[in-house]
Amino acid sequence: MKKILKKLSCALLTAVMVCAMTPLAASAAINYSKTRIVYMPTSGKELGYDEISINNIPAGQTILKSNVKVSKGGSVISLDSFSSSSCKSTTEAFRKGVKSSNYSDHFYNIGFAVKKPGTGKISFKVGNKTYTSTIKVLRYVNPLKSISITGVKGNLAGKFKNSGHNAFRYTNKAQKSAVMKCTAANGWKITGVSFNNNRTYTQYSTNYNAHNSGVSSSTLRVGSLSAKQSAYISFTLRNTKNGAIQYCTLNMN
Repeated sequence: MKKILKKLSCALLTAVMVCAMTPLAASAAINYSKTRIVYMPTSGKELGYDEISINNIPAGQTILKSNVKVSKGGSVISLDSFSSSSCKSTTEAFRKGVKSSNYSDHFYNIGFAVKKPGTGKISFKVGNKTYTSTIKVLRYVNPLKSISITGVKGNLAGKFKNSGHNAFRYTNKAQKSAVMKCTAANGWKITGVSFNNNRTYTQYSTNYNAHNSGVSSSTLRVGSLSAKQSAYISFTLRNTKNGAIQYCTLNMN
């Protein structure tokens, strides 16, 4: 379910970004990632998922599912999903003499699974032209140096030694005004932190997601914690060398 929600969230975010583009961008070339770098979600055999977003398709042209292929590295990546959508917008000015402008675009998302470290290529056709995106899959690494939560002993970053998804049991005394602190490992920047309290249905989050932004450490106030707290914690980090994103999640139960 979490993988499905993640893929839906990516698709919705792409739609918002595309619809927010100005009419001037519509004359530009087809927009897509020519190279995408992805980290494995664990050091084991668990599959990871990512996607290529394509927009600014010329009017009257489409991408067919049958024209999307893994052209190299079938043992590294495999196709997972294919979706399309469109948007239209009109901008009108209150100033006299300024004409209204119209903008429309349609875009596609090609979802793919990553199976092991290596390099793969995904190709797709727009009209008679073939485009290729190179997917570089890297081994899993722990992007976090330290994580501490009020009332919890030890460094929780060790939970991510071999996997970006883990859990721990919280059986401490109730805490008021709890704080969660995290520090990125060398070569990484924190771009987002979220703490979802499953008992009060309250979310605490902070984001540093401007282009090429991020921080080395983050402090998040997470309110009161009960003696047997349940929560879902997520961290988003960006590698400073290659720009790739790594997601880590921790279930407190």
